[in-house]
Amino acid sequence: MQKQKCHISVCQNGNDYVGLTVENGEIYIKLPIGYKVLHTEYLWEDIDEELKNDIKRLMKLLAKKGKKEFEKTDDLVDIDIFSALNVINDYQSYGLYKQSELKRKINYKGRIHWHSTLSQPQIFLKHKVLYTNLVNEYMDYDCEKEIQNIQEQCLSYIANSIGFLFDFTYPYSYQKMNCVEMVNTLKKELRETNEDTKKEMLMHLLDFMENTKFEALQRDKIALKYKEFPYIFQNLVDCVGIKNRDEFNPKSIYCDWKSQEKYSNIRIDSSLPDTIVMDDIENPCKVYLFDAKYKEEGKLPNEYDIFKQIRYMTYLKGLLKKKLSEENFKDVQFKNAFILPKNLEDKLLEIAPFYATTLDLKETEKIYVVYINTKYLIENAQNVIKQVMLELDNFKEC
Repeated sequence: MQKQKCHISVCQNGNDYVGLTVENGEIYIKLPIGYKVLHTEYLWEDIDEELKNDIKRLMKLLAKKGKKEFEKTDDLVDIDIFSALNVINDYQSYGLYKQSELKRKINYKGRIHWHSTLSQPQIFLKHKVLYTNLVNEYMDYDCEKEIQNIQEQCLSYIANSIGFLFDFTYPYSYQKMNCVEMVNTLKKELRETNEDTKKEMLMHLLDFMENTKFEALQRDKIALKYKEFPYIFQNLVDCVGIKNRDEFNPKSIYCDWKSQEKYSNIRIDSSLPDTIVMDDIENPCKVYLFDAKYKEEGKLPNEYDIFKQIRYMTYLKGLLKKKLSEENFKDVQFKNAFILPKNLEDKLLEIAPFYATTLDLKETEKIYVVYINTKYLIENAQNVIKQVMLELDNFKEC
């Protein structure tokens, strides 16, 4: 796997998938907008460590997303990378599955467990008890071997398919059971064990097998194509935002024509701004309103986005004006900004030499345009967004 040819490209627009595929022995990786790639073809072993780490970091970020959010492919195997990473972590933390609990079975070889035996129905003959239902305790090493073989199968297939991403190797393991038998074995053991660590290990193995076309991984055709990277971009920008935004959400209702009362039969979906940051929710001195837009370079938010962002800020100011004293409200600094990805070489961020606004509102509202380095955002989102806030505070308007 180490000598595979690797093709690396960067998304050209916001609708491109982010992720990787493996086809015919070659790896294809697509990075988000804002990354810089010097070459398009490498041997995996020749890629410099910084780019390798970028790729691994991105894949771990994608691994946190649900499998249903990935693009379906007809000729490729959709691997559940989240479960795969859990299986790897379990093995690296605990090794192969070990039996540590005594199981109980009626009339089996092993030590008699008298408390359980006495609770079983027995035969009474001439005032004597004939213990025909003895409950024996035993260590189920046969089951242990079966679970270990399943675990080795999973580890072997993971190493063969995506092990290169995480520097994980594992020798080939011969498959002794089919997939149905393995799943049933895992489910049976899961019902019978009480240890949390063992339960987790079994659940991770079960998730991997049920969410991945397990046997098809041998075909060397793997896909991990994430469709909705704009949502990941928004969540990264929102890392320092206030968590409960309900009170800052503009409220809308439908009203009955006759009574003018709220028409309760209609549900209105909330529309929240991407990120609100305040230094103090109760008595803020600084308020930032960010709208993350994962767009290709050169494309800016449209007129609707501008109007909506200004409307949100107008609402937010009105809300805080009612909440704070007039003196405190006058001291509050408001910053409104679009956050967009861009290839900035080694720079963390850049504030554009222009701003967005509308021409038909009484109160002029300026929206800064801030470009951020996607690579650094994925590495340390909190640091990047805090730096954005600092740069906005110190920005000198011309």
